Amino acid sequence: MTTDSRLRIFARFMGFRGCPACGEALFAAEHATFVSADRVILHWRCDACDHAFQTRVETQRDPSARAAA
Repeated sequence: MTTDSRLRIFARFMGFRGCPACGEALFAAEHATFVSADRVILHWRCDACDHAFQTRVETQRDPSARAAA
């Protein structure tokens, strides 16, 4: 097994995102835009093929934390 294939297996196991264009493992977003208290847009760019894309993350706030604030 090559080092490259081992890295892909590890990345998939750890839940890293793959580039939708070439499949290269992406370990961190380039930057994030906080749209609201419970919505974030992550901006990604692949180092291998330079493909750029975005993903949205919805966070669910704990109702008990909101009451305490």
